[in-house]
Amino acid sequence: MTGERLQLQLHLGDGAVVLPAPPDLLAAVESASVQSNPGGRTGFQLSLRAASRDAATALLARLPPTREARLVIVVLVDGAKTVLSDGILTQHQVAITRDGSVAIGLTGEDLTFLMDLDDRTGAVLHGSAHQQVMACLMSLRPLGVTAAVDDKAHASTRADHPAEATPTQLGTDYAHVTRLAADLGFVFHLAPDDVGRSTAHWGPPVVDTTQLPPLTLGMGHRSNLESLSFTLVPHQGTARYTIAADGTRTDVAPAVGLAPRLARQPVPPQRRAPVREAAARSPGLVDPTYAARQALDAAAVTGQGTLDVARYGGLLRPHRLVPVRGATAPYDGLYLVTSVSTQISRTGVTQSFALQREGLYPL
Repeated sequence: MTGERLQLQLHLGDGAVVLPAPPDLLAAVESASVQSNPGGRTGFQLSLRAASRDAATALLARLPPTREARLVIVVLVDGAKTVLSDGILTQHQVAITRDGSVAIGLTGEDLTFLMDLDDRTGAVLHGSAHQQVMACLMSLRPLGVTAAVDDKAHASTRADHPAEATPTQLGTDYAHVTRLAADLGFVFHLAPDDVGRSTAHWGPPVVDTTQLPPLTLGMGHRSNLESLSFTLVPHQGTARYTIAADGTRTDVAPAVGLAPRLARQPVPPQRRAPVREAAARSPGLVDPTYAARQALDAAAVTGQGTLDVARYGGLLRPHRLVPVRGATAPYDGLYLVTSVSTQISRTGVTQSFALQREGLYPL
C-alpha cells in the first residue's frame, strides 16, 4: 500500500501472539491514522472497504471481539521499519451502502488500555510508588511490554508504615499509575519498540537526544514541509518551589541534562507554584525529579506543521529532537517533538506534528 518507497504492514493478534495480517485484509485498507499524544495513550483508526457483504463478513471474522484483540501498525520508508502503534481494538463500525459495498472502521488504543478495564478501588497498596507501578505493569508483561520504571521514586515516597492507615487504591491500575506520575512530576507512556514488543516508560521526562533529519521550509528542492507555524507565549513556564514546616520556600531548580537546553535566549518562567501532592504526603522529602518536569513545562515557544513523509525521507517520532531550517532566525534550531499524528492513504503518508522549546534563537 502507498507505493514502492512507502509500505504499510499490519499485524493481528489475540493476546501475546501477533502475526502478519492476511493479504485480503491488507488489500481492503483505504486509510489509517495514528495519534501519538504527549503523556497519554497512542490511538489509531483504520478504514477498510469490502466490495460485498460476504467479503465484509470474511474480513470481520478475522477480528476477534475479545478483550485482547490486538493490532500493530507498521510503516516502512525506503525499507526502514517504524512501528507506529501496538494496541487493542476498542471499537468496530460497519456502514452498508446502497450498492452493497461495506465500509468498516476500526478504532483502538495502545496496550495500556487493558490497565483501564478493571476497577481495583479498595485494593491494598504496598511499598513505594516505584514498587506499586511495577506491580500494576505486571499484567502487560505477557504481551511483550518491558517496564522502564524510574526507581528515584523510592526517595520520593514512603513505604507503608504500621502506625498509619493502610493505603488503598482508587480506580483502575491505569488511573493509579498516571496519578502517581502526576504527583511526582513524572510521565507515563508506552513506546512500541518492534512488532510485539513495547516499553512502558514511567519516570521523569526523558528526551532522546539523537537528532532526526532537519525540517526545512523555503529552501527550494531541499524543502520537505507543507506548512510550519510558531507561537511565543512568554508566560508559559512555571517555577516550582517547596514549602517547609516553618513556611520557608525553596525553589526547585531545573535539572541539567534531563531536559537539554535548546534556545540561546530562554524565556524565564513568569508563574510560580508549589510542588503538588507528593510533597504534602511526604513531609521533609523534596522531589528532585520536579526539576525535569519544570524544564519541559517551560515551553515558551511551540510549533505546529505538516510534512510529506516521502519528501522528508522518514517518520517523525515523539520525544526526539529535530532541527528546523528556514523559519527565520529566532525560530530556527533544535526543537523537541511532543506529538505526532500520522495519516496513511493509498496516495502517500503525511504527518502533523507539534514542537516545543524554552525560548528563541538557536544555540
